[in-house]
Amino acid sequence: MAQFYREQPASLALHFFLLSGGVLGLACLGGWSMIELSRDTAPGEFHFPHAFWLSTICLLTGSISLERASGFVSRERQRPFRGHLIVGLTSGALFVAFQIYGMWVLLRSQETEYAVATAETAVALGVKPYVFVAAFLHAMHFFLALLFLVYVTLNGFAGRYDHEYYWGVRVCAWFWHGLGIVWVMILVVFAIVSIR
Repeated sequence: MAQFYREQPASLALHFFLLSGGVLGLACLGGWSMIELSRDTAPGEFHFPHAFWLSTICLLTGSISLERASGFVSRERQRPFRGHLIVGLTSGALFVAFQIYGMWVLLRSQETEYAVATAETAVALGVKPYVFVAAFLHAMHFFLALLFLVYVTLNGFAGRYDHEYYWGVRVCAWFWHGLGIVWVMILVVFAIVSIR
């Protein structure tokens, strides 16, 4: 397949477009489905959305999976390497789905708090939009990481990585780990805001 991509580079672009569209489409469909399933529930007060805990588990799973993929490819074990890339892609899609739902829950709790105009709410609202913006910016960076992972996965299945050259896999894993660290910092801020 690597030879195929060298002879027809447009095929790599087409496969990248189709796979990234499919992964992101499934993630958005998953988030929308969760929203639709809980749309009839009344919005509650501001709280940490439980979906963010699930997305954290997905992020951790993807991080471990990419680290293991990097280890497998460095030892020329292609089959488990590719399997872990698929696990990483699945974890990434689930992360995005849970983030979409968590953002929706967060927005609904904001609507409730805007409706109740108390002095305490007015003070608390100064911090909560910051948390929302930070989570949204993290989601945008994660979108880029997911596209990067789609590219690495396509190249992995094309046989471009081996024990001598796996730099792209390593950088993708580092990027994922970096986003995990940023997400943990957002969670800490979220926990502080939720305690108030």
